[in-house]
Amino acid sequence: MSNAVLNEFIQDEKGAMTYFQECTVLYNYDIYKTSIKKLEKDYPDLYALKVEFFNKLTSNIERKKMQVEYKKHLGDYKHIINRFFDEDDSEENEEGLRDFESQEPTVREESKVGRNDLCPCGSGKKYKECCGK
Repeated sequence: MSNAVLNEFIQDEKGAMTYFQECTVLYNYDIYKTSIKKLEKDYPDLYALKVEFFNKLTSNIERKKMQVEYKKHLGDYKHIINRFFDEDDSEENEEGLRDFESQEPTVREESKVGRNDLCPCGSGKKYKECCGK
Protein backbone atom coordinates (compact mmCIF):
# COMPACT_ATOMS: atom_id res chain seq x y z
CA MET A 1 0.00 0.00 0.00
CA SER A 2 1.51 3.32 -1.03
CA ASN A 3 1.84 6.25 1.35
CA ALA A 4 -0.77 8.27 -0.57
CA VAL A 5 -3.33 5.45 -0.36
CA LEU A 6 -2.53 4.87 3.30
CA ASN A 7 -2.87 8.59 4.05
CA GLU A 8 -6.25 8.69 2.29
CA PHE A 9 -7.36 5.62 4.23
CA ILE A 10 -6.34 7.20 7.55
CA GLN A 11 -8.06 10.51 6.71
CA ASP A 12 -11.21 8.61 5.74
CA GLU A 13 -11.20 6.78 9.06
CA LYS A 14 -10.57 10.01 10.99
CA GLY A 15 -13.49 11.64 9.20
CA ALA A 16 -15.73 8.69 10.05
CA MET A 17 -14.64 8.75 13.69
CA THR A 18 -15.39 12.47 13.93
CA TYR A 19 -18.76 11.94 12.26
CA PHE A 20 -19.80 9.13 14.63
CA GLN A 21 -18.61 10.98 17.72
CA GLU A 22 -20.50 14.10 16.68
CA CYS A 23 -23.59 11.98 15.97
CA THR A 24 -23.38 10.52 19.44
CA VAL A 25 -23.32 13.99 21.01
CA LEU A 26 -25.94 15.33 18.59
CA TYR A 27 -28.50 12.60 19.25
CA ASN A 28 -27.80 12.48 23.01
CA TYR A 29 -27.45 16.21 23.64
CA ASP A 30 -29.42 16.13 26.89
CA ILE A 31 -26.91 13.67 28.35
CA TYR A 32 -23.87 15.69 27.24
CA LYS A 33 -25.20 19.20 27.89
CA THR A 34 -23.58 19.67 31.30
CA SER A 35 -20.29 18.15 30.11
CA ILE A 36 -20.19 20.59 27.19
CA LYS A 37 -20.78 23.52 29.54
CA LYS A 38 -17.99 22.26 31.81
CA LEU A 39 -15.73 21.89 28.79
CA GLU A 40 -16.43 25.49 27.78
CA LYS A 41 -15.76 26.79 31.28
CA ASP A 42 -12.74 24.67 32.31
CA TYR A 43 -11.07 23.99 28.94
CA PRO A 44 -11.74 26.96 26.64
CA ASP A 45 -8.92 26.09 24.21
CA LEU A 46 -10.29 22.61 23.70
CA TYR A 47 -13.85 23.92 23.42
CA ALA A 48 -12.68 26.38 20.74
CA LEU A 49 -11.75 23.47 18.46
CA LYS A 50 -15.43 22.62 17.98
CA VAL A 51 -17.08 25.90 18.98
CA GLU A 52 -19.28 26.06 15.85
CA PHE A 53 -20.57 22.52 16.45
CA PHE A 54 -21.26 23.22 20.13
CA ASN A 55 -23.00 26.53 19.40
CA LYS A 56 -25.37 24.84 16.96
CA LEU A 57 -26.17 22.16 19.52
CA THR A 58 -27.55 24.69 21.99
CA SER A 59 -30.29 25.79 19.56
CA ASN A 60 -33.17 23.33 19.16
CA ILE A 61 -33.80 24.46 15.57
CA GLU A 62 -30.13 24.18 14.58
CA ARG A 63 -29.85 20.81 16.32
CA LYS A 64 -32.81 19.45 14.30
CA LYS A 65 -31.25 20.75 11.08
CA MET A 66 -27.96 19.10 12.01
CA GLN A 67 -29.71 15.79 12.65
CA VAL A 68 -31.20 15.88 9.14
CA GLU A 69 -27.79 16.69 7.63
CA TYR A 70 -26.01 13.97 9.59
CA LYS A 71 -28.60 11.39 8.48
CA LYS A 72 -27.92 12.36 4.87
CA HIS A 73 -24.20 11.75 5.31
CA LEU A 74 -24.54 8.35 6.98
CA GLY A 75 -24.19 6.67 3.58
CA ASP A 76 -20.78 8.31 3.12
CA TYR A 77 -19.44 6.06 5.90
CA LYS A 78 -21.31 2.86 5.05
CA HIS A 79 -18.12 1.23 3.72
CA ILE A 80 -16.43 1.83 7.08
CA ILE A 81 -19.43 0.49 9.00
CA ASN A 82 -19.36 -2.63 6.81
CA ARG A 83 -15.68 -3.12 7.63
CA PHE A 84 -16.50 -3.29 11.34
CA PHE A 85 -19.69 -5.31 10.98
CA ASP A 86 -18.71 -7.80 8.29
CA GLU A 87 -21.70 -9.72 6.94
CA ASP A 88 -19.80 -13.04 7.09
CA ASP A 89 -19.27 -12.59 10.83
CA SER A 90 -22.94 -11.84 11.46
CA GLU A 91 -23.98 -14.99 9.58
CA GLU A 92 -21.58 -17.05 11.69
CA ASN A 93 -22.97 -15.47 14.86
CA GLU A 94 -26.54 -16.18 13.79
CA GLU A 95 -25.58 -19.79 13.03
CA GLY A 96 -24.06 -20.13 16.49
CA LEU A 97 -27.19 -18.69 18.09
CA ARG A 98 -29.42 -21.22 16.30
CA ASP A 99 -27.49 -24.06 17.99
CA PHE A 100 -27.71 -22.39 21.39
CA GLU A 101 -29.87 -24.19 23.93
CA SER A 102 -31.28 -22.08 26.73
CA GLN A 103 -30.40 -23.18 30.23
CA GLU A 104 -33.01 -24.07 32.79
CA PRO A 105 -32.50 -22.91 36.38
CA THR A 106 -31.58 -25.52 38.96
CA VAL A 107 -34.41 -26.14 41.41
CA ARG A 108 -33.55 -27.72 44.75
CA GLU A 109 -35.67 -30.61 45.95
CA GLU A 110 -34.76 -29.89 49.58
CA SER A 111 -34.56 -26.52 51.30
CA LYS A 112 -31.14 -24.90 51.47
CA VAL A 113 -29.18 -25.61 54.63
CA GLY A 114 -27.63 -22.57 56.31
CA ARG A 115 -24.19 -22.73 57.92
CA ASN A 116 -25.62 -22.39 61.42
CA ASP A 117 -28.59 -24.73 60.91
CA LEU A 118 -28.55 -28.24 62.33
CA CYS A 119 -26.90 -30.68 59.98
CA PRO A 120 -29.38 -32.75 57.91
CA CYS A 121 -27.35 -35.93 58.61
CA GLY A 122 -28.86 -36.01 62.11
CA SER A 123 -25.63 -35.65 64.11
CA GLY A 124 -27.04 -32.75 66.17
CA LYS A 125 -24.12 -30.50 65.23
CA LYS A 126 -24.25 -27.31 63.23
CA TYR A 127 -23.88 -27.85 59.47
CA LYS A 128 -20.64 -25.79 59.35
CA GLU A 129 -19.06 -28.08 61.97
CA CYS A 130 -20.25 -31.32 60.42
CA CYS A 131 -20.95 -31.98 56.71
CA GLY A 132 -20.32 -28.37 55.68
CA LYS A 133 -16.55 -28.53 56.31
